[in-house]
Formats: sequence, C-alpha cells, structure tokens
Amino acid sequence: MMENAHASAVDLPAALLCIPHRTLMNWVAQLREDGPDSFFRIASPSKPRVMSAEVGAQCAGLLAQGRGVSEVARRAGINDYMCSTRRRNAALE
Repeated sequence: MMENAHASAVDLPAALLCIPHRTLMNWVAQLREDGPDSFFRIASPSKPRVMSAEVGAQCAGLLAQGRGVSEVARRAGINDYMCSTRRRNAALE
C-alpha cells in the first residue's frame, strides 16, 4: 500500500502490524532498492552424499580385511569419523 502511495507509514497503525515504524521503513527501502528477492536467501545447492552405498561397501570390505580405520578412510576418500561410524554401525547389525 505504501509503495503505490495508497497509504503512508504514519497511517498504518503499529498495533496492526506489530512491528516498529523504523523497521517498516527499512523494509520498504530494501524492497524499493533491491526488489522482493532481497528478503529471501537463495538455498545453497546440496552436496552429494559422502557415504554412498558403494563407499559403505568398500569400507566394510576393507574393515573386514582387518585394515585400520585411518587407512580405510584414506583409501575411501572420507574422514576417519565417517569410517568409524560405519564400523560401529556394522557391529550393531
């Protein structure tokens, strides 16, 4: 309403919007300068899963051969924590 000059900021009661007048004015300025997209963050593209089924099977096979966690993690290209978690989960199954 304000942007189209149908109302001014003083005409809008603060209780109706439940926001301070200065905040409203900042938002209107942001809308005017940067457009409506400035109010929303663009979602970052998701990264592919590190522990895929193939990597899990490779880790399980190397661990079954008696290799150490750090060696298995290095060969699979994952960190030690992921490998030890896989080992712990395999022991629970």
